[in-house]
Amino acid sequence: MDPESEGPAVITVTPLQQMFASCTGAILTSLMVTPFDVVKIRLQAQNNPFPKAMYWYNYEVLKKWLCAKSGLYEPTFMINFTSGALSGSFAAVVTLPFDVVKTQKQTQLWIYESQKISMPLQMSTWTIMKNIVAKNGFSGLFTGLIPRLIKIAPACAVMISTYEFGKSFFQKQNAQRRRY
Repeated sequence: MDPESEGPAVITVTPLQQMFASCTGAILTSLMVTPFDVVKIRLQAQNNPFPKAMYWYNYEVLKKWLCAKSGLYEPTFMINFTSGALSGSFAAVVTLPFDVVKTQKQTQLWIYESQKISMPLQMSTWTIMKNIVAKNGFSGLFTGLIPRLIKIAPACAVMISTYEFGKSFFQKQNAQRRRY
């Protein structure tokens, strides 16, 4: 047989090896992602609750509206899922310009700290926004919108629909226990 006509050798992997590779990947991902999550959580703890309040308000409004449009008294899984995705997307779009500014501030801080340069005068959020618009146009305030929506819409949809499903499940369980 001609060596060039042969395909690449097929290497089989046992389920145990697959499990080991998967666990190793998960551990390495956790080791790399967790420090960033800690920083993100600490920064979020300093912020105001406006985005969360906006998310929950819009979620409730959308859920009621979709129930009314569907002629339903109680929301279905898909209504919860859709309301979560849409409200999360809306909150993401509205708050993105402020996250862009926050990223600019963090980047400036990192540059000054890494190069041991004394800190410049603190610029206000509005000044940084004006600079972004002057340099990149209004769309510069929405840099990264598509990746943000790709991440946030499904995350909010899954989170809220899982929450609502769990809440409904446990309400039914508690109601059954009271009967007996």
